[in-house]
Formats: sequence, structure tokens, C-alpha cells
Amino acid sequence: IVNAPSLEYENCQWVKGEPINYKIWWTLKKNEINFAIEAKTNGWIGIGFSSDGTMTSSSTGSDMIIGYFSNNQPKISDYWATDHLIPIKDQINDITLSASNFQNGYTTFEFTRKLDTSDSHDFKINNNDNEQLHLIWAIQSSIVPKSDTQFARHDYRGSFIIKLNPSTPQVCSQVAPIEPLAEIIGDWENQEGTYKLKWNIDLTKEVIKFTLSAQTHGWLAVGLSESASMIHSDVIVAWINIDDQPHIVDGWLGSARVQPRSDEKLGGKNNVKLESIKKFSINETNWIELQCLRDLVTTDPYDLDIVHRPISVLWAFGDEPGSVEGIYSRHSQRGAVKINFLGEGASPTDLDIHQAHSILRKAHGILMIIGWLLCIGGGVFAARFMRDGLMWLALHIFLQVTGVILSLIGFGIMVYEVGFLPVAGVHEVMGFCIVAISLIQALLGGLAYFQNNPDRLKTPAFPDRIHWWVGRLLLCTAIANIILGLIKYEVELTVGPVIWVLISLAIAIPGIIYILLELKQKKYPFTSRLLSDEPEENAPDATNNMNTSPPDLNNRSYGVLIGIAILACIFLIIAASICIALVPNDEPEQIFQFCGGACEILEWKANNYLVPSNTQGISTACFMFEFESTKAHHIVEFTPLIDKKTMVQNMALFSLSYKISEPGIVFDCSPIPPSGNPMWSWTVGDVRFRPPHRAGFRVGFGSGIRYVVLQINYNNAAQEENVFDSSGISLRLTDQLRRYDAGILNLGIENSNLKISGGTKEVEISGACDQFTLDSIPYPIYAFASGVHTHKYGRIIWTELWKSGKLNSTLTCDPHFSHLVPTMRLISQEINVGDELVTHCIYDTSSSKSSIKGGEQADNEMCRAFIAYYPKLDASSCLSKQKLWPNPRDQRYRPDLAPNQCIVS
Repeated sequence: IVNAPSLEYENCQWVKGEPINYKIWWTLKKNEINFAIEAKTNGWIGIGFSSDGTMTSSSTGSDMIIGYFSNNQPKISDYWATDHLIPIKDQINDITLSASNFQNGYTTFEFTRKLDTSDSHDFKINNNDNEQLHLIWAIQSSIVPKSDTQFARHDYRGSFIIKLNPSTPQVCSQVAPIEPLAEIIGDWENQEGTYKLKWNIDLTKEVIKFTLSAQTHGWLAVGLSESASMIHSDVIVAWINIDDQPHIVDGWLGSARVQPRSDEKLGGKNNVKLESIKKFSINETNWIELQCLRDLVTTDPYDLDIVHRPISVLWAFGDEPGSVEGIYSRHSQRGAVKINFLGEGASPTDLDIHQAHSILRKAHGILMIIGWLLCIGGGVFAARFMRDGLMWLALHIFLQVTGVILSLIGFGIMVYEVGFLPVAGVHEVMGFCIVAISLIQALLGGLAYFQNNPDRLKTPAFPDRIHWWVGRLLLCTAIANIILGLIKYEVELTVGPVIWVLISLAIAIPGIIYILLELKQKKYPFTSRLLSDEPEENAPDATNNMNTSPPDLNNRSYGVLIGIAILACIFLIIAASICIALVPNDEPEQIFQFCGGACEILEWKANNYLVPSNTQGISTACFMFEFESTKAHHIVEFTPLIDKKTMVQNMALFSLSYKISEPGIVFDCSPIPPSGNPMWSWTVGDVRFRPPHRAGFRVGFGSGIRYVVLQINYNNAAQEENVFDSSGISLRLTDQLRRYDAGILNLGIENSNLKISGGTKEVEISGACDQFTLDSIPYPIYAFASGVHTHKYGRIIWTELWKSGKLNSTLTCDPHFSHLVPTMRLISQEINVGDELVTHCIYDTSSSKSSIKGGEQADNEMCRAFIAYYPKLDASSCLSKQKLWPNPRDQRYRPDLAPNQCIVS
């Protein structure tokens, strides 16, 4: 022992051997445990509690304590980790440092923690003689952390098992550490059997080995992406050139359909190590196989970390080998699959490679079709055939400006999607030129308008005639480019015969009308008119025609106007048909990425539940259900399924992290399930509920939510017999996670701090959200729904938002609250650091002779409100001690309104 602990400990274990020399001492007490840890290190030392000896603790997370010396000052904190990443510092430090020492190159920390800290991010330690504990340990031998949230990666790590209270005290003797799961292996191949992927993860070294094989003698690649898109993906490309020299590129794709650039050229590092690459043949078919290594977490901005979550894996191969300069042919096959590399037993899921692109490309196509065929085409038509009066000029300008704006938006969408001119394709180059020339064309039109001279005898070539003919040629070119775009992206857009017919009609009908009207005017031939210096007959100069008299509807203008009206209707019908045809079939709203892909539907019902007939009031039934998927999902819609509409009073959904009943079996959970957190509620008149499009309620992997309880309240006042109900809820989920997790924040008063006097008509209690919670939130949160909850004595409940000591708004307000009819209301409010949330509850306890304590049972009381918000915080509640009204100290919490009222501001 180099640095003897200051306290005496009953037990000790030692991971012995240079340069580790890691030791741990411990003494178990009734409600707490004392630890001492020591290692040979100038950096940091850590110890953690795990359910299985791994850092991820079977996806539930591990509890860690990390200490180090900075400027000769000891630093030790409480941490939590669910992935092979830098641990996250707990908001509450449940570690009490008792002693520390840094001497002779050895670091020693002594600390105490409770067996049960009541912190969801702390491991609960049971006090019994047979309790065994998986401990994980790690050290960084030389690099001192920059701060308590920035650590260099460990040099050494391991795990072992201790018996907390052995019958014979355990002395420090060398033990062989019990290593965590050494490796994870898996494999996948495409349906055609032309591409195979294998992986082997060494969890000790935190390295992954890829083995790729493809049916080609050209190049092959694998990529990691947050979505199924090539954009912003981390790729590995390899090939053997014509001189039999192996090449491998650790690259990055900033846009689609481009050659990946190496990380080193972008300022990153080459973190891929080539082990082998070879060509071979199977049954007279050519194959190439690559084996390479990379760290799971590289800290390179151009590498995607491989952690415990599903990730989109892109695969591709081409027929021709790459060159020495790293230029290779276009892929001959490609695809995508979703894999959780660190998820043991998790099956890969094939992805639609085109799905990630289809929404934006469809939007691009719709905007271009409407902008050019409807708007700009209509503007050209108006300028050519509606020159009686000033109406044509206003209509022409409006349609042209609208068309240019729509085309710019469509162009911007594709720049975002694939980058700026990523390849020299005909469609891309023509599109860029058309958009650029359309801006010049708009300037020519403005110049022609402002240089107009009413006294001129002829139309000048510049800018007027150039403006006319550039506009006509530009429209024809745009129509051709729209057709090219549909041909090029036919797979992504699923262009079928119906759409082709609609597009053809949208081009042919106005084209025929244009030609017929042109012939009817009996003008000069096009070429002579373009070159002629003579003014046009029967069609005055557009910029000269400032005649404000109404048009003569008895001549050809009448027919032209009727034709324009009919043509506009045809265009609108065609445009609407195209929009409907291009969006996904199940729901048009998916074009706005409602689910980010295909939705999954879960329906949970009280299947043929016999409604009690021997009650004169409300009866409650609860049913527990389980999320069976191991993948993370977002709930994006809650829809009530009501069977017996005359009896179902209200429903509520609560989330749980543990199992309290068998799935689908009715049980009593009145008034709410123990430790249940509200997720959704419904009462008569409510409809489906959706969180904002940026957020979803995470369930499944990484959420801590595996079970839910559906609570249904029935009102069988007529005491009808043999009534069976199958009401329930439909959840719409997606594994294409939205940008933010939504959360539920419980507000109000701690049950243990709540006590209400009985025999009183009106008792008001208020409680402010604990300051440390909102003072320490790392970012603003946005509340989008709210609800309130008490038991039978509650009458009025409301929650106020205070900013800088002043009442800002009322988030929740129910002046006629009934615990039998819970409600959930939509709100919209930003909550910032330092804001206060104050919840008021008014009770009528005149029917009770004794005081009422706080609690979850029906004869107890509660004062709770909740808000649904995003982004989700670590905290699930922000509760306080009660404040009785009136109280001079609480004047700032009281709005200027009558005692029995609340006002939604």
C-alpha cells in the first residue's frame, strides 16, 4: 500500500501489477457505504457500479465516480454513462469526499455514498449478506482532465465482482479481474447476396473490425449515417488498382452523388487501419474482400461514433477499380441497412435508400412544376395575348415574380439536399443556368418597364425584344428540364403513367392553345418580327400601352380572356393532381415528415372489459402494456379509441419503468399508478393529440420507459348489466427519431410535504418549482401541453410562470376542476433559465373532519400540475414544500384575482 487510507476499512481488493496497481477498500454500513480507491496515475481514477460489468450495463446505464487532482486540489464527482462516450455529470452529486491524497505518483480518494440515493442515475445498492456487486474501474495515467466534463480516454480498465458483506473480512490480495463481455460479432448481407458485411467489436480495446465483401473486382464501400442519406456520412472506400496496389480512404460525404473527400484533406485524421484486401472468385464470379479496423469513438469531426444505438449503414460497390488519385466509377449497386453494432441480438433492418431523399425531391419537383408551368407559363401567355388595357401588365408581373420565387425555393431545396452542382449532369447544369438566367430576365423586364418612352415609334431590340425572346426560350428550356428531372429521379419519385399523362397534358394543352392564338392573330413570321424595326400591328408595344380604358370585349380579347380562365382552371387541377400523386399514399401529411418515414401503429384496448354495474358513480379500470421493441421510437400521435361512448368518462396514460401487472389484465390503480408519470389524458370532446413536429416522446431503448398503464374511468350511472367495453388508445410511433425528445415535468408540492386542514370550505396551497432545477437547465425549454391533478377535495388549480420576479403568464388553469375528468390542454410557452413555475391548489375539505395528508392513495391528496415540453431535461419533476395562503412572504406568488378564480393569460 503506497498511500494508506485515513480510515480503516473492513474489506479490500487489489488489481495488482504494474503499471495499474488499482486498489479498492470498502465498509458496508446500515444506510451507506464507505469507499477508498487508489491507483498509480497522474491523471484521473474512476470506479463504477454496473449490472453486468460493462460500461453500458445492458443498455440501462452505469453509475460512476471519477476523481483527479487539478492544481493540487482534489476533484471528485458523480457521473452516468449509457454509451462508450464521455460520462455525463449528474445534476446532483451524491458523493461525499472524506479524504484524498496525491503522493509518489499515486492518487487516493476516500468517499461515502448512500446505498439508495433516490437518484435515477445512481445505482441502488442492497444491504444484505449475499449481495454481490459488479464494479468497473478505469484510469488515465497521465492526462489531467481539462474540466469535470472533459476527460481523456482511459489507459486501462476492467471489472470484478465483490461481496459487499463477506462472512470473513477480505484482505488486499491480488485478484484476476473479471473482464466484461470481450466481443460482439454480427453479420448481414443484401437480398441478392452480392454484398456481405461482418463486424467484430473488441469491447476491451473499443475497436471494431469490418469485413466487407462484394461481387466485383472494382471498389467497395461502407458508410455510417444518421439517416439513410449520403449527405453528411462517414465512409470507407477501398479497391485494388490495375497495378495490384491496395487503396483505402477514410472519407466524408458532404453532399450526395459526389466522390468522398478524405478526412485528412478536410482537416481530420485517417482513423481506419487496413488489415487486408484481396480479390477472389466464387463459381466464376468476381469478388473482393476488405478487412479494416477503426475505434468505436474517434473524436474526429468527420467520423461518426459507433455507440449503443441503431445507425444507418450505407453500402455500395462499383465495377471499375479506383485510380491512384482516388477517383472511381459510379456504383453499380447500393443500399442501406439499420444496425445497432453494440446491441447484442438486435437484428439489422433493411432501409429504403430512396426514402431519405424522396420528400425533398418531391417538394422540389412540385415547386418547379407549379412555378414554371403555371406561374411563368401563365405570365408569358398574359404578355402575349392580353395586351388590351393595363390588366395584362399587373398579371404578368405577379405571375413572373411568383414563379421565380418558387423556382428559387425549389433550387435551394436541392442545394440543401445534394450540394451545389455536385456533378456535371445535364439536369443539374440546366437547372442552375435556368435559375440564373431567370434572375437576369427579371432585371431585363424591369429595365424595359422603366425605360419605356410613350412617344417611341418602334420597339428596341434591347431590352424589350431580348426580354420577350429570352422569356419564351427560357420557358421551353425549363419544360424540357422538368421532363429530364422526372426521368432522372424516376425511382425516387415513383413516377408512374398517371403522372406522365398529367405532365403531358399540362404541357400540350397550353402549347396547342398558344399556337392557335398565334395563328389567329395573323402576325408576321417569327423571324421577321424578331429582326424587324417596324412596330407591331394590332398589338401595341407592351411598355407603350398605357391605355386605361377597358378592353373591347367584343373582339378577340373576349375569347382570349375566356381561354385564359379555362386554362388557369386546367393548370390548377393538374397541379393539384400532381401534388396528390407525388406524396405518399397513406397520409399526405407525411410529405412534411410527420413520421420521417413509415409510421408504426400500436393499439392497446380493454378487450371486452365487463363494466361494473353495482356502482352508482365512477369506477376505474387499469391495464398495463409493454413496449416490446428494443429499438428507440418516438410517439408522435395519441388517438382515443372509444367503444362505449355513453360510459367512458375519461382515460389517461402513464409511463412506468417497471412491471406492476401482467399485460392486458385489469387491476386497480386508483387514483394513479404508483410512481406513474402522466403521458396523455382524454375526456369527452377531446380529439387526437400530437406533439410539435420537432419533438416526440421517446420510448423503448434509452428512454427508461418500457411499460405503460392505461387508466379508464367509467360512469355507469344507470347500473346497466353485461356491458362489455373495448375502449383504448392508438399510438403512432416512428423509429426515425425527431430532433428533440419531449418530456413531462411534474410541478406542485411533494406529497410528503402536503398537509391540509379539514372542515374548511376553502384552503389554498401554493408551491414554487425548486430554484436549482430551473437555474441549472442548460437551455430554454418549450412547453406545448399542460394538465393538473388533485384528488376528490381539489376544486381549482393553476400554474403561473414568473420571469424576473414578475408574473408573466398562466400555463395551466382549471377553475372548475374535477378529479373525475382530467384534461390536457395545448399551450405554447418558452421557459428560460431562472424562471419560476408556481402551482396553486384550492381545496374544499368541509366534508372531512380530520386533516388530509399528501399521498397517492384515494383518501390522500395531491397538488400537481404537469407540462409537456421539449427538449427533454434529465429532471422529471420540480416539486417544493407547500406554502399556505395567505402568507405575506408569498405575495409575489399570488395573482391579482379573486381567491376562487384563475385566468388564462
